[in-house]
Amino acid sequence: MAEKFQVTERTIRYDLDEINLFFTNKGFPIFFGVEDGIITMVSSLHDKSEIIDLINQISLNSWEYILSPKERKYIILAELFFAIDFITINYLANKLNVSRNTIVNDLDKVKHWLINNQIHPIFVPSKGLDIKGEEKTIRKAILQIFREALPLEQYLELIQDSLYYHSNSQSYSNILFSYLSKNINIGKVKNCIDTLQTELDIIFSDLVYIELIICLAISIQRIKLGNNIYISEEEKQEISHTKVSKKITLLSKKISKQFNIDFNTDEITYLTQLILASNTITIPVIEDYPNILESQTFTAQLIAQVSKRLNNDFNKDKKLYDELSNFIPPFICRQKYNIPIYNPYLKEIQGNYPKTFAAVKSSLIYLESNFKKTITDDEVGYITLYFAASLEIQNEFNILIVSGTGFSTANLLSAKLKSLFNINIVALVPISEVPEILDKHNVDLIVSTSTFNITNIDTHIPCVVVNPLLTQEDILLFRQYIKKIRKNKIERMRIL
Repeated sequence: MAEKFQVTERTIRYDLDEINLFFTNKGFPIFFGVEDGIITMVSSLHDKSEIIDLINQISLNSWEYILSPKERKYIILAELFFAIDFITINYLANKLNVSRNTIVNDLDKVKHWLINNQIHPIFVPSKGLDIKGEEKTIRKAILQIFREALPLEQYLELIQDSLYYHSNSQSYSNILFSYLSKNINIGKVKNCIDTLQTELDIIFSDLVYIELIICLAISIQRIKLGNNIYISEEEKQEISHTKVSKKITLLSKKISKQFNIDFNTDEITYLTQLILASNTITIPVIEDYPNILESQTFTAQLIAQVSKRLNNDFNKDKKLYDELSNFIPPFICRQKYNIPIYNPYLKEIQGNYPKTFAAVKSSLIYLESNFKKTITDDEVGYITLYFAASLEIQNEFNILIVSGTGFSTANLLSAKLKSLFNINIVALVPISEVPEILDKHNVDLIVSTSTFNITNIDTHIPCVVVNPLLTQEDILLFRQYIKKIRKNKIERMRIL
């Protein structure tokens, strides 16, 4: 422990004494000791998960929870974004229970973060600290605080009803959440998003759901502070005809009344843009998206470019096209309205699919002249998953069964093959339908019940002739083909 934390063994012993005192004051049944240089634990609890659950339930007072430098940075940022006026260093030092010098050091990181997010930090010696920036940029920055400050699990847990009500706990997440819930009922904000979900007949993913709640809460708090967003007339006109905009317009009266604010046309347009830019489990009416033909063209171009870079034909994958066709309209909205997406799995995607990620990114760079801004890696990561899934499916063994003697023979052969091998039967067809099937599906091997059929198939795909009753020799022959196909697929996946 001393080596891990780069302190002396005496410091570790003192820390253990502090932990034991803390647990004793909280009535917690655990005691840490040291025997022959080894840390031991004495407890009436024996299940590790039970101990962890009990620790998580401990309620901390404000003076008991010591914030890390990173946590202080995000709380200072929240203070700046939700402040009525200038805030002073003394105010921050008192609130965070640290010295002025500590706050001064923290402010260097705060200023750097603000500048990176296109916000101008202001310091007036006689007044204190403030910020300046476009309202839309400020709201994006506030959302970014929550994205960066909380682990994904805690971020998603904010949708739980129990957390919408004031808690005596001074945990870090509750401190951050208090900036959203100050003087407003977050449960009512949640109900507004629930209403939209019902009225629009769509289902938001957990991540989109919590972010819409946070975004609406941010908007309400900023409006209460006298900070209204501005949307261009062109964007308002473009959005106003959509079903989403019409539903939000009806809801705006309820929002204005419940929170005592003016939820005006600009705010309606902004919330509409956020929803149209969100990738939902079921998407809004497709006609709601401006330039839908542009989206379809872009989808086809993207598939063609990635196919070229990976030397793999994705054009026959209808599932890939359909899924990307649902993803691309919100994607284009995000680029057009400058709404950043959050991808908590980006590092894992880059690590697991480096070449596919690179191919998608270079394809998007080639195509991004269609947009006003550089496409982020978060977007690239999500699109990479669609192509990675397609490649995984292609890695399955897709078998086409061709029979000239009828469906019953082909069906028997299919059942026998599936009972012996882990394969996907694409279809059971007569010879006349083979070209159509090959146009629509990726097929690794054609299995036929007669030599006659084989000679009439003009394709590079390997074919094997077997007895419909599948003899032992047929099984061995089929296994050899599968082994060869598997080897080729493994080599190909290494390249991708």
